Amino acid sequence: KDTSDVRLENESIYVGGKSIVHINGDSHVYVHGNKTEEVNGDYRLLVKGNAEFGVGGQMNLNAGDQIQARAADIKLDANVSTLTIKAKKNIHIGSDETILMHTNFMNQTALLNFDTFVGFDYNLTSGRDCITSSSNIFATANGSMPSETIAGSVGIHLKSLTAPINLDSSTVVSMKAPTVNMDSV
Repeated sequence: KDTSDVRLENESIYVGGKSIVHINGDSHVYVHGNKTEEVNGDYRLLVKGNAEFGVGGQMNLNAGDQIQARAADIKLDANVSTLTIKAKKNIHIGSDETILMHTNFMNQTALLNFDTFVGFDYNLTSGRDCITSSSNIFATANGSMPSETIAGSVGIHLKSLTAPINLDSSTVVSMKAPTVNMDSV
């Protein structure tokens, strides 16, 4: 069994051609100070097992073109404070199946327009109050498809199971239709 001990102080190692280091066993490199690696070409790190990067401070990934991450599952966890996602232009979030968001408090702000399009049903459910506030509120139903919740019915439906529906205005409440039905039970 061969053993060797190489000790260098303030020395440089220059390899004029190709360099291959083969270690037939475990390897541990300890740097008592800072370490910089410069690669003037492409860099590939192939790990056939698991990989872990433990950083005691801040970790930065900077790319001049694009950063891609692919895996069967990807999890981002800010286990102490904030997860911030910011783009100079657009943020695209897409899924072939489902997008789920869950939190105790959610605030969405759009400084110009906020558009929502749903191909079929749009359900907005609140355990308590549902408050909509604007200078004007427009609700349009074109009646092109019958409602599945109110059989054979088209249009805008206001329905309360337990409490009265109040239409309150300091000026005018206007309803315009060929027929307006108001029934009291």
